Amino acid sequence: MINFFNRSVDFVRKNIGLILTLFFDLYAIYNLKLQLPSGSYKTLILFTGLCIISNIILLFMLKKIPKIKENFCKLFLLIAIPIGLLYIITIPIFAGTDEPLHFFRAYQISEGTISVDSDNYDTKIPENVLNLHYRKIKENYVPFRGFEKLENDNRVILPIDDAASQYSPIQYIPQILGIKIGEFLNLSPMMIVLLSRILIFSTWCILTYFSIKIFPYNKLLFLLVCLSPALLSLVSTTSGDIILNSFSFLFISYILKLFHDKPKLKFKNIILLLLLCVGISLCKTIYIILTLLLAIIPFECFESKNKKWFYVISIWIISFISDISWVTLSSLNLTSPESNSMEQLRYILSNPIDYIFIICRTFLGDFYYYITNFFSGSEMCYGKVNIPSILSISYVIIFLLSLEYNKNTEEFKNIKYLFWLIFLLIFGATVTALYINWTNIVGGIGYSTIEGVQSRYFIMLLPLILITFKVNTFFKIKQNILIKSCIYLNIFILLFSISSLIVVYR
Repeated sequence: MINFFNRSVDFVRKNIGLILTLFFDLYAIYNLKLQLPSGSYKTLILFTGLCIISNIILLFMLKKIPKIKENFCKLFLLIAIPIGLLYIITIPIFAGTDEPLHFFRAYQISEGTISVDSDNYDTKIPENVLNLHYRKIKENYVPFRGFEKLENDNRVILPIDDAASQYSPIQYIPQILGIKIGEFLNLSPMMIVLLSRILIFSTWCILTYFSIKIFPYNKLLFLLVCLSPALLSLVSTTSGDIILNSFSFLFISYILKLFHDKPKLKFKNIILLLLLCVGISLCKTIYIILTLLLAIIPFECFESKNKKWFYVISIWIISFISDISWVTLSSLNLTSPESNSMEQLRYILSNPIDYIFIICRTFLGDFYYYITNFFSGSEMCYGKVNIPSILSISYVIIFLLSLEYNKNTEEFKNIKYLFWLIFLLIFGATVTALYINWTNIVGGIGYSTIEGVQSRYFIMLLPLILITFKVNTFFKIKQNILIKSCIYLNIFILLFSISSLIVVYR
């Protein structure tokens, strides 16, 4: 009896991953069966097939981990590409959060409308492309939609409100390329969206690969952030925020590499810093604050202190001018009659203490919601995804365990406060912008909470602020165990995401 018990324990220990996989597969299939109407066997069979495909991918990746576990940038591609492609294919067209607004903005730009003047607006697109938005999403994946021809001869005006018209064109270059290739090949509207998803996802993978490669500190921490299911589900859509995330990751990694290695900078390095700073500021005004990191570049990287501040201040000025120019250009004739932004701003200035309590009430009241949604949770796909809490909490735990691999935290003794200042400034500016421009519409002046805040707005800042912490656990978890746990959770969360979307959009 004792030998049988010992053999059983040994079997479970060696095959815990397989046991967990089978359990969550069966649970996901059973959970979907309960929610689907009777007779939906085709849907159930297709989802079961997805479970099998996911398991094959899972086993393949786990087999490869021991060989490349120290090469984190390659490991990133090994995990991100198959899981990301599954998201691209299985997330219904325009089911990604704010995806219609961003895709139609890309289409708007592809038609030559860079800045929108509402008095002379006449951008036209094929009617069956516009209908992707207004048709029920469950109809977008009807088989014949994939072979539907683009109605270039039947064009209608794209409503201004259907596109994120104030977003900079720089955020949509891959999507625009996908649209133009799709039009040239006369692909169906559905295939054009999928092609745009693939190109923006590929761009993100390339830029994130180099971000991880040059990141000089805890690469495991960086890897887990980049592979978080919430981020993978976002970058598998046509969102314009993907370029901002990519530029921010690359900029943070490059600055920290300069801080750590102290190489002599050449003119091409200065140009790269300039392009990243201008790109970030054009993507989202608030994130120009991130360029304050230029201040930590060591003097040793330049010929003299004067040279450093000349280049740094020049980059700040050019980035600021670029941002102000775009904001001025994009804001023409776009003020909403429903907005009471100035009244909301006056409320904040008149009641600063009350506003601080509003911020605290917003985030402390839903602390669990915001923490889990940094990695996975109900924010995914317009909040339509229902994920078991144990999976969301587990990802947070393995992420926190990765902080044990933080080294050289003493290096940040004099600059860690700048990291936190940058985070707090971006955080404060973002929530205040939402309170001024959005909360006043949905809740009114002086509303008790801030509406529209999502954790994904700040996920690219996590590596910057958390590399300064050292977590000591009672026992050290091996890196490959944390990586394998990350893969398991990604697959499990993917399955529950897809099952939730099938139920909502069936």
